[in-house]
Amino acid sequence: MAASFSKPSLASSLLRLSEVRPAAWGSLSTSCKPVDDVLMGGFPYGSITTISGSHPPSRTLIALHTFSSHILSDPTTEAIWVDTTGNFPGETLKEIIFATSPSQEVATSLLERAKITRVFDLQGLVETIDEIRDDHRTRQRESNVVPDSEGESEDEEGDGGREVPYERTKRGVRLVVVDNVTLLYATMVNKSQLQGQAMLVEVLRSFAVLVKTYGIAVLLLNDTPHTTTPPDTPNFHPRFAFKHSTLPSVFADSSLRFLNGSTFSYGADLHILLSRHPYEPNEERYGRRGARSTVDEGTVFEIVADRIGGRTGRWTAFGILGNELVALS
Repeated sequence: MAASFSKPSLASSLLRLSEVRPAAWGSLSTSCKPVDDVLMGGFPYGSITTISGSHPPSRTLIALHTFSSHILSDPTTEAIWVDTTGNFPGETLKEIIFATSPSQEVATSLLERAKITRVFDLQGLVETIDEIRDDHRTRQRESNVVPDSEGESEDEEGDGGREVPYERTKRGVRLVVVDNVTLLYATMVNKSQLQGQAMLVEVLRSFAVLVKTYGIAVLLLNDTPHTTTPPDTPNFHPRFAFKHSTLPSVFADSSLRFLNGSTFSYGADLHILLSRHPYEPNEERYGRRGARSTVDEGTVFEIVADRIGGRTGRWTAFGILGNELVALS
């Protein structure tokens, strides 16, 4: 009997799958239209996104607006902010939520679905990921248990009355923000470079399973130092060579480089680089509440790598007025 072989798949099918994946779970708005346009809708669910920059307030503020947008999107969804610095901007988040909510009662209910946890090392981050996964597994088992009366009615009505699968809903924690992952990594690397790399791989793998199974959006905030020392200079120590990734900016004068090395570079799906630049027009802008002010500096939002949506090289700029993100013309 002749052996039969399955028909091979074309490599182009892998490209089509990568293009479809972001839309399959949907996207998460940042509340800033230029940024959402560059992202083609927002940060993708079901993906790991890094937001890197040398100006912590910019990356934290865009993460806070995304956090608020997420819990506003569905009354059953939750979000968790993993604080590694001990400086969680709770008042800022409260102001953003109250400013975007239709009423104080709604804002209060939104805050109840915002979870904050303090983590001190990479092992603690892995444990947090495990807790989120276990919570989803419990919720999924409970959603699959149908009382007898409901089961009988579903049998009579047929498949048309069945609800969508649990993993396609927004129940439970569907957004995780880590602010910031650099501190955890640096603490571990200072003890052991090898152990730090191994733990970072474990964190990224754990997140990858979580996002692919439940369509969770993960935002990892990361530091980016100004790096100008080339590897061939006498002052360059090989120990730190792995810390600077090879994800270049489209702007030739940018000296920002990613920390955490190639492991971090290849472990995430979407890499965002934020950089501050003077804003010459200095035009008056109006905030959401009508407060008039000026924008002296703009933040460039640049996609430096994207392996799921083909958006590499797209960029825009936004300004900051108080706690708001505003478009720059």
